[in-house]
Amino acid sequence: MEKEKLDHFRKVLEAEKAGLEKQLGNVALPASEAGEWQPKYPNPDNDTGHEAEELRASESEEYGANVAVTHGLSQRLADVDFALEKIEKGTYGTCDNCGGEIPEDRLEAFPAARLCFVCGGKK
Repeated sequence: MEKEKLDHFRKVLEAEKAGLEKQLGNVALPASEAGEWQPKYPNPDNDTGHEAEELRASESEEYGANVAVTHGLSQRLADVDFALEKIEKGTYGTCDNCGGEIPEDRLEAFPAARLCFVCGGKK
């Protein structure tokens, strides 16, 4: 792939990475492992009574949502990081399954694509 195209995709991927990290910062905290994120748990309230019970239930629901969102965003971030690594290694735009070329229109639509159209459609 041409240098200017690689530079274009690098910029797109770096912008996506920054956006994903910002979104993750709203629902999770970085874990001790690089690239790992831990969903935020709302601060528990030590009060007792009906209102405190409702608050804890609401916090549990929020935590459950944070777990799901954190998982999805973390996976997307891992894909973006992997694509950036492939740019550095000179293998960006090649299918991880068959080694064939991933068409530029697919990369424009999904810059972190790991598979070509053919391999991406296989189950």
